[in-house]
Amino acid sequence: MKRDYIWHGNGDSETFLKDYFPSKKILFIGSIGFDPRTLMTFEKLRGITSNIQPIFFEEERKAVAGTLKNRAKETSAKLAELLGHPPNIINISIFASDDGAPIGGSELIKSVQQNIKDISEYSDVVIDICAMSRGIFFPLVRYFRGLIKEKKLDTSLHILVVDHPSVDYSYKPQYHDRASWMKGFDADAGLMSTPSAAKLWLPQLMSSRTGMYETLFGFLRPDDVCPVLPFPGIKPKMVDQLVIEYRDLISNWETSLQHIVLASESDPLDLYDTVIRVHKARKKICDPHVTVLSPMGSKVSTIGGLLAAMDESLPVAYVETLGYHEDSNSPVSDVPSIENLVHVWVDGPVYPHVNDEKESFKPT
Repeated sequence: MKRDYIWHGNGDSETFLKDYFPSKKILFIGSIGFDPRTLMTFEKLRGITSNIQPIFFEEERKAVAGTLKNRAKETSAKLAELLGHPPNIINISIFASDDGAPIGGSELIKSVQQNIKDISEYSDVVIDICAMSRGIFFPLVRYFRGLIKEKKLDTSLHILVVDHPSVDYSYKPQYHDRASWMKGFDADAGLMSTPSAAKLWLPQLMSSRTGMYETLFGFLRPDDVCPVLPFPGIKPKMVDQLVIEYRDLISNWETSLQHIVLASESDPLDLYDTVIRVHKARKKICDPHVTVLSPMGSKVSTIGGLLAAMDESLPVAYVETLGYHEDSNSPVSDVPSIENLVHVWVDGPVYPHVNDEKESFKPT
């Protein structure tokens, strides 16, 4: 069911936070990482209210550059200063030690269940995705949304992120050698092996990711591909550059130019609206039909993919990241600012009809 989500950006987020949160009891979930935006939203909320319970975790990957590991340690030390005591940071293994399978989403949810006994104690759950990978925050948001619906709580669920696409693109990931379904986002995935089903894939394109897209295409074997390009975006010519970079892949996918999809980098609902429009249009003419998402763009835009996947029960395919290195070809031209904070209200009393919706994902 398509929903008119409430979100704030362009300087309005700070105003909303100051007006809304002072009277609330907040459960804050964040990640400790090397991203320069880490802790920015936590500092902002701490300046607004002291009635906030933080839970921080750190994603454990082996192939992370030393400079980035040191930056994460500095962030941890800064958190200790903010709290006034050493933080209890939960370590989340992204890969299984035996077979190397991606387990980060499952491990995080287990840890959340162990550390949060009663969500009803809080009026609001705030998830800061600035330093979180998609394989982590997609399952995390969906878990809390399912929990709120299952228990019929009046708890509100929020996503916060500082919008800065150039930071999102400034790290060079080293990808796993196989694709998989995102934890909690494998609804209708079985249709991919059904010969009669029409299979559509919507991958967001980012530069220098050819091998990853080839892995995903081999995993999915879709009938049709509609690549999603960032427009409007931080670079006016980015669409042209990506079309040139991926012209061979686009040709191999047999995708015509009129089937390329555009979505804003800084509007979380632009991709949301586009995905649902494309999915429903295909659904009218193809039965059975499955639309697979691979949200890979800026953090803000991928929120739209997350919301669409939850609302329409769409499967999400991705390739987990083994580690990161700084990409010297994608320097950050300016420092991230809290003025670019984006807030998305995912669930809660503001949507009085949500408890009537069908939800395929149940907390485990």
